[in-house]
Amino acid sequence: MALSLAMSTTGWAVIGAVGGALVGAVAGGLIDMFIASLRERAEAKAGARLIAAEVASMDSHLESAESEGQWWRFYGIEITNWDEYKAILAKRLKYKQFAAVSQAVLVLENTRQQMAVIPAFRKDPDLPFVPLDRKNIRPIRVDAANGYNALAKLAGHGVEGELLTHPPRPRPDDGGAGTEQSPG
Repeated sequence: MALSLAMSTTGWAVIGAVGGALVGAVAGGLIDMFIASLRERAEAKAGARLIAAEVASMDSHLESAESEGQWWRFYGIEITNWDEYKAILAKRLKYKQFAAVSQAVLVLENTRQQMAVIPAFRKDPDLPFVPLDRKNIRPIRVDAANGYNALAKLAGHGVEGELLTHPPRPRPDDGGAGTEQSPG
């Protein structure tokens, strides 16, 4: 009796409806997963770009501090996007890449926070800068470059060397002409 029901028009309609529902549910689930993956990839790329920009900005201040041997009160860019994007970056980056970015953010944030509470700054609110030992800046800049480079593929930017390179800044003594020499 069950076989005759399955072979009837009603049986085929039921089988077709159930089969269609299963195919539709599976296809819908796959499409949802694909869209979620695209959304996650786009969010991770945006986070990588924002964090890389903040790391590069902080490194630019560190480069100046290393060059000048002093830390200005206004130096220090907060890495504001880390808390929002660290979970998605942990999913999208390989372990070593994520570790490099985490290390860079940790070191840069610690440096920013410690520089802000230097006793000389707390003692004299009008003090514009404090001298520092230049050799202490290089390892921080190396961590920044490692973090920036770990984000490179995901963020879509190039890889730098051991240190991030920045365009030359005009020197105060040359009237703003930059570091290039004029011919002649």
